[in-house]
Amino acid sequence: MDAYRILTALDVRLQEALQKGLGKKGLAFPLDPNVVRDDALREICQRLTTVFDMISEAYRFSERLALGDLSASVSRTNIFAMPLKGLQASLAHLTWQAHQVAKGDLNQRVHFLGEFSESFNHMICAIREKSILEQQFKLITDVIGEGIFLVDCSGKILFSNPEASRLLGYHTDELDGILLQEVIYKQKLDGTLYQPGENPLYHAVHSGNNFEQEGSFTCKSGFIMPVNIVCRPTIKDTAIEGAVIAFRDISEQKKYLQSLETINKLLEKQATTDPLTGIFNRIK
Repeated sequence: MDAYRILTALDVRLQEALQKGLGKKGLAFPLDPNVVRDDALREICQRLTTVFDMISEAYRFSERLALGDLSASVSRTNIFAMPLKGLQASLAHLTWQAHQVAKGDLNQRVHFLGEFSESFNHMICAIREKSILEQQFKLITDVIGEGIFLVDCSGKILFSNPEASRLLGYHTDELDGILLQEVIYKQKLDGTLYQPGENPLYHAVHSGNNFEQEGSFTCKSGFIMPVNIVCRPTIKDTAIEGAVIAFRDISEQKKYLQSLETINKLLEKQATTDPLTGIFNRIK
């Protein structure tokens, strides 16, 4: 087999690869070098066979990496796969760093993937800032003297602070996920239940309206606690996500007002009736 026939067969194979891709078979040299009689030409064909095999192996290796298989392997002598092996090592290290971030280690930094490194590091900074804000928010809600709920548009409790749990007699995990209008804010001060569709706090949460008035929350014990309620919507990208609800117990305030009312009635009676006869006096 002369050089022209070898080049012709090689050209056909290269055209197929350019038009259809390497596919599952890869890029194989079109003939067996051992059938070439000329020694120098045979050696060239053997080297080309090795090169084609390396290209095919590097291609399959890159395919597995593209699918996220970081356990893929390639021969050490494959010169075409060397940059891919470097990328594989970087991705493996990045995966480890991502796991560390998931565990709470926000000190990870990436310096080996160009623009991606900048994006990753920016993300870590954003997460750290968010984590700091969350810690500050938790500290504030832990020490504040009012109960606080964060609810979604359906009224499901997503977050409650310790004061809310203390006032209502629940553990924090007992409040997570329950519907506020079905457990906590389901009845009026006189004990009558809200009828379907008339719960004012649910309407405020669902519609994104501000809400502020006195009402009653039902404690775990069944006690109906008079409360002052303030509700403000949470909005993201013009869409209503839910609401923040703050409440405080006004039981003592109610008792104090009732005592004042009783005292006022007594004073009025004393001022307008004769203490001996009990009939109205001249002032009345």
